[in-house]
Amino acid sequence: MIFVTIPGFTEDKAVGVMQAATIPGGRTERYREGNMARVEVMGLRTLKNGRVIVELKPGAKK
Repeated sequence: MIFVTIPGFTEDKAVGVMQAATIPGGRTERYREGNMARVEVMGLRTLKNGRVIVELKPGAKK
């Protein structure tokens, strides 16, 4: 699983998650700290503490 920070939100308010199984060829190296990535939102969940979990998958290439 890959955790993605969401610009404009602290990690205690919202975080993105991407399952490695959704990444073509399992190529997780492009998802390293400091890299920007094109992603698509698959769903949202709100935890009891109010934190929002954004479920992501790799986005389409330009």
